[in-house]
Amino acid sequence: MGRRGKTRVVEFYGKIGAELMELDRKIEDLYMQQKIPREIYLKVKSVIKRHEEKVERFLAEVKELIG
Repeated sequence: MGRRGKTRVVEFYGKIGAELMELDRKIEDLYMQQKIPREIYLKVKSVIKRHEEKVERFLAEVKELIG
């Protein structure tokens, strides 16, 4: 994969990270408005956090490879 392909991968995973952050904000708003129960809120938050960590690790690895 050339440099351009790696850059596209970084952009793609950056978009995923941004979408996860947006989802995090939305779920928090729903919880604050008491539209979802706490147990669901906590489950969704933990899944989002886990995936955000994976995306961050992947981006760090790719950026290290790109230089």
